[in-house]
Amino acid sequence: MSNNGNVAELPRITDPIEAMLRFYLGLRTLWDYLDEGQREVERFNSGRPICVERCGLCCQRIAPVVSKLEAAYMVGRLQHLSSQIREASLSWVKALSSAPCPFLMEDKGCLVHDSRPLNCRSYGVTSVPEEWCPRPLTGHETPNGRMLVGRDTPLGQKIEGAMAGLWRFMWAFERHDLTEIGPLPMMVAEIVAPADVRHLRAENAIDAKKLQRAVGVMPNLFRGQS
Repeated sequence: MSNNGNVAELPRITDPIEAMLRFYLGLRTLWDYLDEGQREVERFNSGRPICVERCGLCCQRIAPVVSKLEAAYMVGRLQHLSSQIREASLSWVKALSSAPCPFLMEDKGCLVHDSRPLNCRSYGVTSVPEEWCPRPLTGHETPNGRMLVGRDTPLGQKIEGAMAGLWRFMWAFERHDLTEIGPLPMMVAEIVAPADVRHLRAENAIDAKKLQRAVGVMPNLFRGQS
């Protein structure tokens, strides 16, 4: 991968296993850039953590939207939690409402934190948090004007370039299915419990909103920035 994260410059790959490794490498690079962005925001804020520990307010409101690639990578990395992830995702699929995220635990920790999706990683780093976000502000900030990694900064350009490059590479390799975007629990359930999901679909037992998909729409990691 080049320094600017542009995976579109990689040579054509025909082996599907090698391609998946490239996809995962690109996603891992995005994670690393967003983690770097989190540290940058925290340094600006006198070392204060990006999130209030055991808060979970954003997780209580909605389950994040992710790509199928992210869901597949998460499931692969968290094999040691497979039974818990299966139970949590299916409970969300069967529920009448779509919130909160089922991976939010009783102690307000995150079951999948180490493999959390881009939407979660970007919140408060490149995307503007909601006014109700309780993260302590510094003297430089207001609820409507918090420190963020901007799209036009050197790090922001790396993040956007890596995201665009990964998306182009998936399309060039004709893995359009990996660009499907939908609710995280639904995406995960379809991977870890496909027979259960098929049965629930046949019984019309899944809220139609949970089945909604977008294909080929690259995630915007700079939401709320002008």
